[in-house]
Amino acid sequence: MKMALIRVTLLFLSCLTIVFSYSNGPPTSQCSGLTPTGHPTSSGGSNPGGFYIYSDLIDCNGAYNASQAYTIRLEGSQDFKGFIIQARESGTSNLIGTFSSLPSGTELMGCGGSATVSHSNANPKSSVTVTWTAPASAGTLDIRYTVVVSRSPQSIYYANVVAATFRPSGSSCTLNSPATSSSVAPTSTPAPSSSTQGMPSSSSTPPTSSSISPTSSSAPPSSSTSSVQPTNLPSACPSTDKSPSSDFPIVFKSPTNCDRTSCTFYWAMGPNSGSSQYLDVYMEGTVDGWMAVGFSLDQAMGMDDVLGCKIENNDVTVLDTWNPNGYNANQADSNSSAGICTHSTSYTNGRMSCLFSRTVSITNQGQDYNLDSSYYILRAYRTNSQPVVSFLYKHSSTPTPSSVQYNPMRDSTTPAPPIEDCPQAPPSDATYPFRVGSPGDDYYFAANFNSDNSSFIDMRLEGKADGYIAVGFTATRDMYNADVVGCKRDPADGSVSVIDTWNPSTRSNLLDASQSGICRHTADYSNGRISCTFSKYVGIIDSGQDLDLNTTLYRIYNAYSPTGGLASEGLSRHTITPSFSRAQTNLLTDIREGRTEDVDTWPKQQLLKTHGTFMTIAWLALAMSGAFFAAWMKPVLPNGEWFIVHRILMAGSLIVGILGFILPFIAHARSPTPGIISFSSDGKNTAHFVIGIIIMCLHIANPIIAVFRCNPKGEKRWIFNLSHAHIIGYALLVLSFINIALGAHLLDRGSFEVAGFYIVFIILLTLFQVFLFIIHAYNARKAPEKDRPALVHSLLKYKYLFAASTGGEHEMKNKKKEEEEKKDTVKPEKKKPLPSALIRTSWIAVIGHLVAVSVAVLIMIILIAIA
Repeated sequence: MKMALIRVTLLFLSCLTIVFSYSNGPPTSQCSGLTPTGHPTSSGGSNPGGFYIYSDLIDCNGAYNASQAYTIRLEGSQDFKGFIIQARESGTSNLIGTFSSLPSGTELMGCGGSATVSHSNANPKSSVTVTWTAPASAGTLDIRYTVVVSRSPQSIYYANVVAATFRPSGSSCTLNSPATSSSVAPTSTPAPSSSTQGMPSSSSTPPTSSSISPTSSSAPPSSSTSSVQPTNLPSACPSTDKSPSSDFPIVFKSPTNCDRTSCTFYWAMGPNSGSSQYLDVYMEGTVDGWMAVGFSLDQAMGMDDVLGCKIENNDVTVLDTWNPNGYNANQADSNSSAGICTHSTSYTNGRMSCLFSRTVSITNQGQDYNLDSSYYILRAYRTNSQPVVSFLYKHSSTPTPSSVQYNPMRDSTTPAPPIEDCPQAPPSDATYPFRVGSPGDDYYFAANFNSDNSSFIDMRLEGKADGYIAVGFTATRDMYNADVVGCKRDPADGSVSVIDTWNPSTRSNLLDASQSGICRHTADYSNGRISCTFSKYVGIIDSGQDLDLNTTLYRIYNAYSPTGGLASEGLSRHTITPSFSRAQTNLLTDIREGRTEDVDTWPKQQLLKTHGTFMTIAWLALAMSGAFFAAWMKPVLPNGEWFIVHRILMAGSLIVGILGFILPFIAHARSPTPGIISFSSDGKNTAHFVIGIIIMCLHIANPIIAVFRCNPKGEKRWIFNLSHAHIIGYALLVLSFINIALGAHLLDRGSFEVAGFYIVFIILLTLFQVFLFIIHAYNARKAPEKDRPALVHSLLKYKYLFAASTGGEHEMKNKKKEEEEKKDTVKPEKKKPLPSALIRTSWIAVIGHLVAVSVAVLIMIILIAIA
C-alpha cells in the first residue's frame, strides 16, 4: 500500500511539474548579445520599458575608482521575472570587475569571470541590488542589461540596453562615494536618446520612440520621504493657438460623423505650435463627471497614462492620472499637476470642455509615458457626477481603444472619404482573384482591387440565408472587436442593404457610427439566397470599429442568420459559429497572388462547447451528487447502499471528466501550436488551463488512493477518510466550481448569462449545504450519544468519535475484542436506519438536491449550446 501511495504521489507531482516548471537562469549563449533565447519575438520594443539602472557609475558617465565597490540597482515600474546585468570596459566587449553581495534569486552567469549577474528563478522581482567592485586600475565602463517581463501569454522583454543611454537624472556624480551611499533613486527621467540597442521587432506595432516607461502600482522609491518632484519640466507653460474649432491632427468623435458641437463626446490632440515639448489636448462632451484620454501599450486597460478633465463643484480640473491594473479607479499621479498647463475650461448646462497642454517628457516616473511615441489611444468618460475625490471615479462604460497605434506628436487620424467619392462598380461579369468557395455554394466570398480607385476593394458575398450573410476581419482569430460587413435583408419588403458593423464583445454586432467607406453596388434576395456586391475602403474610417485591410488579419467566414431587419440596426446573432481563415494574411497580397481558400470547417467552437457540457455533467451532476450521498445519506442507507451509489456516481464523473478534458486539445489541433491552448492576455484562459490540469491530476489520484484504503474498522481509517473526502474531495469540488465559472466566462465573454446563472446556482447550493449541516448537527445533539457519529456530517463525526474514545477507551477496546471473537461464528445483522426525524429530512434533501441539480445542469447545457 505504501508503494502504491508513493506512485500516486509521484504521478500527481509530475502533473504539477508540467504546470509549474520555470527557468533557472539564462544560458551562457546569451553572454554576448544578451538576447533571451527560447522566447517568441517580444512586443516590448526597442526601449527600456520603464526599467533603469541606478548607480553612481551611471551618474559619472561610467567612470570608476580603482578597486572601489559600487552599488548597482535595477528597478522598473512593474515586476519582472528575468534579467542580465553585465559590466564591460567602455567601448569594448571586454568584461571587467566583479559582482558580489547577490540577493536571493540571483546568480553569477558563466560568461568568464564574475562580471555578469542574472536571475536564478522566474519569481517576480520588483528590483535587484548588487555590488560591483572595480578592477585594480581606474577607468570607465559600460553597463548593459536585459529585462524579461513575461513569456506567456505575451512575450515581453527589453534586451541589450545600454544603461548610459537611458541615464536617469536627479543625482550628481560622487566618484569617491562608498557603495553604501550610491544608488539614490532619481526624481525624474529625461527623454532618452534614440541610439539604443534594442530587441528585434515583433509582429505587433512597437512604440516608435525609445522612451516608453510603463506605469506601475508604485513609483521607484525616492531618496527622501517627500513626494516626487519633477526636475525636467520646461521653464514655463507655453501658450497655444488652438481653439475648440481648430483642426487637430488626431480627432475622435462619438458618434463618428458628428460636428464637434453636436457630438456627445469629442477628443482632439496635436503638437503645440509654440513648443515642441508640449502636446495640446482638447476634450468636449455631455458629462457631469469627467472625460479622459489615455495612452496605452495595448488595447486593454492597465498600465496606462491617462489625462482627464474632472468636474467638481461646477469647476473643471485637469488631472494627470495613471491606471495601474485595469480594475481599480485611476489614481492621480504623485504630482498630478506637474507638466499640465491649463488654457481654458468650461462647464455649462451639462456640457464640459477643457483645453490644456501636457509636457511630452516624463514628469512622474513610473506613471507617465513619453508622448513622442506610439500608443493605442483610449477614450473614456463618466456621465454622472462623482464624489469629491482626487482621482477619476469609475467610467460609465468600457473605454474605447483605437484600432491602431498613434504617435500624438506626429500622426493624424485618417479622414473618412465622402460617400460621393465611391468608386465605379465592377462589371457584372467581373472576375475575382481571391475567392472562398464557389458561386452557388452555401457561402461564397470573393475580392478584387477596384479598377477605378485602388483605395477600395471590390467584394462579393452570396449564400443560403434569409436574414443576412457577412464577412469579418479580426486581428486575434476571435470574433470580439472584429470588423464585419454584412448584406442584410429586410423581411418587411425583401430589400437587401449592405452595412458596416463591428463586434464589441456583445451577442450582436453593432452598426458603425459612420457608414462611410462602404459603397453598395448590387444587392438581391432570390430563392432563399442573398447576394451583394460592394466596395470597402482599405483604411480606417471609424476608429475602434474598422480595421486596416492592408495588414495581416484573420478573416471570418460562414457568418449568416435567418434573422434580418432594418438597415439602421446591426447584425443579430448568427445561427452557427462562423469559421476562420487558416492563417493570418494580408488580403491585398492574397488578391495580387490570386489565392483561393477553403472555409475552415474544423468544429473548434462546437468541441469547446461539448467540453463545457461534459464538465458540467461531470462535476455538477455526478461528482456533486456523489459527494452528497457520502455526506448526508449514511444514516438513511446504513448498510453500504450509499457507498454503491457514491462509487457509481464518482466513476461516472471520472469517465465523463476525462472525455471532457481531452476535447480542448482536439479543438486546438489546428492552432499555430497544435493542441496547445492559446493563453489570453487577461490571464483567465491561463488560469482555466492550469486549474484544469490540477483538477484532472487530483481526480485520477483520488480513486487510486481509495483502492488502497485500510479496513473500515481500522484504527487509522480516519486518516484515509480525512484525506480522501475532506482534503482532496472538497478541494476538487471547490476548484471545479471556480474553473467552470472561468470556462463559462471564456465561452461567452460578451454576456454574463452562463457564468451569472452558474454563480447564482453555486451560491444557493452552498447555502443549502450549510442549512443541512446545521439541521443534522442540531438533531444529533438531541439523539443518544452512541447514535451521534452516524447522524452528523462526516466533518463533525470525528468530534463525537474522539470524544467517545477519550471517555471510554478501555470499554471500546473490550467491546472490539468481543466483536472479533464472535465475527467468525455469528453472521452480522443488517443495520436499521436510525429512527429519527433526520431520516425524513435526508430523503427530502436528496430529492430536492437531485431535482435542483438536474434542472440547473439542463439550463447550463442549453445556455452553453446557444452561447
